[in-house]
This record gives sequence, C-alpha cells and structure tokens, in this order.
Amino acid sequence: MRQAAIHFNEQGTPVAQDFDDVYFSNASGLEESRFVFLRNNGLPQRFSDHQGAFVIAETGFGTGLNFLAAWQAFNEHAGPKARLHFISTEKFPLSRSDLTAALNAWPELAALSGQLIEQYPDAVEGCHRLLFGKVTLDLWLGDIKDLLPSWQRPQGGLVDAWFLDGFAPAKNPEMWQQSLFDAMAKLAKPGGTFATFTAAGFVRRGLSAAGFAANKVPGFGSKREMLAGCLAAPSTEPAATIYQRRPAKKLGKVAIIGAGIAGAACAWQLKRRGIEATLFCKDNRAAVGASGNPQGALYPLLNIDQDAVSQLFASAFGYSRRIAIKSGIPQGLDGLLQLALDDKLKARYPRLAEGYPALCRYVNEEEASTLAGVSLPYPGLYFEKAGWLKPPALVDWLLAGSKVQFDVEVTGFSQSAEGWQLLAGDTVLGTFDNLILAAGPGNIALADKLPLTAVRGQISQVKAEGSLASLNTVLCHNGYMTPPEAGALCIGASFVRQDLDIAVRDEEHQENLAKMQQSFPGADWLPEEVVGGNAGTRVVLRDHLPVVGALPDPAGFEGKSECEMAATEYEGVWLLGGLGARGVTSGLLCADVLVSQMLAEPLPLPKPVLDAIMPNRFWVRRLKKGLAF
Repeated sequence: MRQAAIHFNEQGTPVAQDFDDVYFSNASGLEESRFVFLRNNGLPQRFSDHQGAFVIAETGFGTGLNFLAAWQAFNEHAGPKARLHFISTEKFPLSRSDLTAALNAWPELAALSGQLIEQYPDAVEGCHRLLFGKVTLDLWLGDIKDLLPSWQRPQGGLVDAWFLDGFAPAKNPEMWQQSLFDAMAKLAKPGGTFATFTAAGFVRRGLSAAGFAANKVPGFGSKREMLAGCLAAPSTEPAATIYQRRPAKKLGKVAIIGAGIAGAACAWQLKRRGIEATLFCKDNRAAVGASGNPQGALYPLLNIDQDAVSQLFASAFGYSRRIAIKSGIPQGLDGLLQLALDDKLKARYPRLAEGYPALCRYVNEEEASTLAGVSLPYPGLYFEKAGWLKPPALVDWLLAGSKVQFDVEVTGFSQSAEGWQLLAGDTVLGTFDNLILAAGPGNIALADKLPLTAVRGQISQVKAEGSLASLNTVLCHNGYMTPPEAGALCIGASFVRQDLDIAVRDEEHQENLAKMQQSFPGADWLPEEVVGGNAGTRVVLRDHLPVVGALPDPAGFEGKSECEMAATEYEGVWLLGGLGARGVTSGLLCADVLVSQMLAEPLPLPKPVLDAIMPNRFWVRRLKKGLAF
C-alpha cells in the first residue's frame, strides 16, 4: 500500500499533498481534538465510571493525535476497572519519520507518542493491534469502505463513541458516503455517540438517515458549527455471515488445558485484562514438546493471492514480534532468508516480494550470502525484521504470575448444574464457567471429531563452529537453521504423521543433517556434530489454518441448516489449536482473538479470516457439498 505524501506548512502543520488539506488545525491541533472529539462525545467523563473496554472508533488515523489525546484523557480520568480500546483506519499511513516529525509539535504528549512511534507498524494492509497496558490500539490499514464491513459486530454493538474525522468532505468526497454513515450506525452500541468537525448538510442528513440524532453544535475556534449526537435507532440489519462469534454468557472461573505457547498465550491475554485463570498441564513443567524447542523461527507465511492464511500471518507476525521485543527474552530478530531452491520458487518469490514490499524483498545469491554470512547458491526472500526467539522463555514470560497445576492430565469434561467439571479419569479437578482447550495434541481427544492431525517433529542442535559461528540470519529451505545461541544452532525438523512419541531419536538427527546436505550440496560450512535435540507433536489441519473459537457440538448438527449448525456449540468451551509448526508466529494473536471473542471486544482480524479459522467450518463445508458428517 502507498504511504502518505506530506509536507509541513509555514505553521509547522503537516499537509497531505494528495488532498491539499491539513491533518489538524494550524491554531492548535491538540485543543481542537479535545474539543471536537473528546468533549462532544462526553469524554473524559464517560471514562470515569466505565468498566471493561470503552471502544472508540475513528475514521482517519493520520498523525494519531486524536488517539493520543484520548489516551492521555483516559490515563487521567479512567476508573480502575476501565480499559480503552481505540480502533482507527488509515488508507495512506504516514511513514515513521513523518509521524515523528508531526508529533514533535506536542511535547506534553511525548511520553505517549514515544510509545506509539516505537510500536508503529509497517505499511501492510490489515489490522495491527498495538498494546499499551490498559490501552489497545487497532490500526486498520486500507480503504475504509472495505474495512468497516469486515469488522465483526457483537450482538450488542461494538463502538461506544465515533470520531468521524478525515480530510474535509470537499477534499475527500470518496470517504464521506452514505455507506460510511450506515456502517457507523451498524457498529455502534445503543446510545453510542459521534462527533465530527464538519457541519455539512449532506453529512448531517446522511447520519440522520443511518439512525443517528445528528445535531449542530458550536464548532472549535473560528469554525461556527460542527455535528455531534448519538445513535437513536440501533441497526436491526442481520449479520452478513453465518458464523457468529458469540461471547461468553458468564465469565466466572476459567480453566485452561495446556501450558505450551497456546495455553500460556490465553492465560496472558486474560491476565492483561485483569482476569485470572487456572492452567492444567500434564507435564512437570511448561513448554514441553513442540513449545520446548530452544529456538523457533518467527516469520509470516505469505501467498501470492493474499488469502486468509496470508492475512492471518501478516497481522500475527508484527503482533508477535512486538510482544517478543517487549518480553526481553533471548531472540535474534535480525533477519530471515527464505531460499528459492528450485525454478518454481525462483518464479514465485519475486511476485511475493512485489505483493508484500513492507515485509520482504527478493535478493540474489550474492546478496543472500552477504546477509547470511555464509556462501549460499540460491536467491530468496529476505525478511529484515524476522528471525528467531526462544519459545520456552516466551512461555515462561507469558505464564509469570499465573496459577499452573503440573502433572495433571485432563481426560475430559462434563456439564453440571454449576458449570463444566474438568476430569482426570474419575477425579473431578474442579468446576468452571469456561474451559479453554489449548493442549496441542491433547486437543485431539478433547475436541470431538475435529479433523486434527498429529505430526511429530524433531529438531537437532548442532555445534556452532567454523563459518556457522558467524551465521547472521535464519535460513529456511527444505528445513531451517537458526543462527547460534549459547554455542549451538538448531536445524530441522522431521515430519512424522500420527506419532505422539516425543523421545529424541538418532535417526531423525541423521535425517535433519541429510536435509542440510541435500539443500546445500558441497557447502564447506555444513554442520556435522549433533550436541542435543528436542521432539514434540504439532497439530495441523488440512487447510493450514488454526481453529479459534467455541467448540462445536457435532451431536447437534443433524438436520440443521448452515446458520443453525454454525451456532451449535458447547456453551462455555473454547478451542485454540492447529497452530502447526508456526505457533511462535500465530499463537499470540489467535489467543487474543479468542479472549476478545469471549469478552465481546473488538476482534483484530477481518470477518473472512475469522470465518476461515472457525472450528465448525469443516462441518459447514460438508453440508454445502451435500456430504455426510
């Protein structure tokens, strides 16, 4: 996507060259933001008595000034149980340098703007969720006409207050359409408010037609009037998708089965919202198995057609990277090379680089060798911000302060009048209002009839000596190899279907070494000495996407329509699984999706992607094809 082209006028105000309009008032942009958008939405007073997430949605992020003003006001006035969730859209995002220059004008916001600039995402279409303690920013990059219809709306609405911003209607008529006003009304909660700097008649009429009570009120500074109001007629339009992500009816006590990346991420997502959960782990420590690999590659899985897989991983990559940096765990996010070992990949990878210029670029053999620090005979994709991290350290960081019961293998669950009873054989471990199944291969037995496939994978640790000691980047080929950490590199991994044994095997060490020799024949830097290893079981699905949402109830599917089947779920039982070999990249965002759904909060993925990761999608597809269950 294209970034904004701007210049600064004589007053130091940023001006969008494409629209010939200022981003904020020449007089005082911050005071204008406080007057127009905060005051006329009843803020910050509404923060003080709010519990849970107060949701503001904005129609043009620009410099982020409105977000920063709302964040500052929230910090000063919010009650102890309130959180701020700010959603914004931007078709032409500023570059990081232009954003920094624009926000330098507001030294009183420096502590907040510095955090925003630090996490500011690359120009990749989709949702970028940025976390700032009790404040969450969802920055959706793309055309607002496409973005708003893709937001999942809970039954009770999504947005508490709208900041209807953007360049003036005369400068940007493409945005100021009836479809925008209708989408705002559809997403607003009953009684939700709006404010906008303009008093244009067609805007007032459009907002009124959409269901808002739109009133003219005094404007800011020399501007005589502006518009503000509330939703008078909530939308009754039915959902556009058969998949409805219903929230938990009652949160209460929460149990999580599994203490790998998936389970730890769910616990962390609940904890950062002030909700405690109890985890149950069959092992004597966390991160055993696939989550216990000493190094794991962090990079996005991309396809040329930018399908659901690509959209999920493009968002998840930046999200996980930001959290990894925040955690301070051992990591090397200094670059990753995805090598083109054959002619098919050599034709495909340049097209991927064209489609995702903010994430990767195509490099020839010479540049690839320079970047890696070893001689490579292949070109490839270079992901400058990708690399590796230490999964067990990430899991420990996520679980810090959580209640975990080790050496407890959950074998099932049953419903009682008080809630869900968690079972270990004949023993009742406890009764909970909500269960989250995040047990990796353990989900196969717990998630009835889901097409989950177990795949054993073993990595080998090899001694970092010779040229390998100076390897700079992760190398992805038919397998992968990481740069050295603590004197060893990881290579792998084996791939054995339907094998749940996680004992380390010498023959799979030899298989991993053979992969290196096959991929790099004649290279003088190939590893020879294996010094350790780890084996685990990954769980995959045939469409290469995870399952995130309420657990389907197949026993109730017979004779039901698509919509009825999509709503047939175990109430209070949730599922996160099928992360495959890329849980380091996708697990954190998928856990956020799940917990956000449980709490009826904004979801950080568009509806087509959310539909693609629904656990009941397989049965709905079979029904569409007229197949038996």
